[in-house]
Amino acid sequence: MTITGVPTLNPAGFTNAAPGSFGARVPTMWPPQYYSWFSDFDRFDARVVGTGLGEWLKTVVEAGAGDSTAVVSDAFGGVLLITTAGNEDDGVMVQWQGNNATSDVAETFKFTAGKELFFAGRFQMSDVTQSDFIMGLAVADTTPLDAADGVFFIKPDASAVLSLTSVATGPLTATDTLATLVAATWYEFGFHYNGVDAINAYQGGNSDGTWNFVGSVGISALPATELAITFGFQNGEAAAKTCSIDWISVTAER
Repeated sequence: MTITGVPTLNPAGFTNAAPGSFGARVPTMWPPQYYSWFSDFDRFDARVVGTGLGEWLKTVVEAGAGDSTAVVSDAFGGVLLITTAGNEDDGVMVQWQGNNATSDVAETFKFTAGKELFFAGRFQMSDVTQSDFIMGLAVADTTPLDAADGVFFIKPDASAVLSLTSVATGPLTATDTLATLVAATWYEFGFHYNGVDAINAYQGGNSDGTWNFVGSVGISALPATELAITFGFQNGEAAAKTCSIDWISVTAER
């Protein structure tokens, strides 16, 4: 008899992820020990403040007449497609709402000393220069690109460089440059707070499933407040742009 799908044994426990991969670092065999959230974006329910309950609270960034959208596209595995309207700085920013009241963001993650936290996502953009992008954990903010607290991947307008940034009210900021992005190319990035002295960034996409260490920030700007799952995309010129998000995963040790 042939046995397939045998779990990998690693120092953190059992996992079905490839040895050495980012996922293999996340031990989740005992669910109560970890708080985990994952979306493959086979559904997306976002509402603007005052329009009803939804899973996500949406900030629609519109510089003029137009309608930026975020919809589940016709793509295998569930892919969220953000399409901006045609005015400069049009786009969509969202934060986890969890079907709370129409104006409430659900801040369900927190960095705690001695407790590990993992965040990862897969995405691509049609234009990596004339656009703004953010994905990570941030305090409730109608303009997440300048959130006062959070740890997130961010790419500013007029630059193709993606960075890992940690921000804490103070203000304190720590940033490390990770990669220069290429348009219409899928990327996997994740960060890991070791619970002690660093937030390390990793990039996936290798054929063997491994993730490479690409940067790190210390804990000088580690936020002390609760944070919400956050992502968003807006254009940097008067032309429609797109951003696709395949999945987002967050796991924190209780």
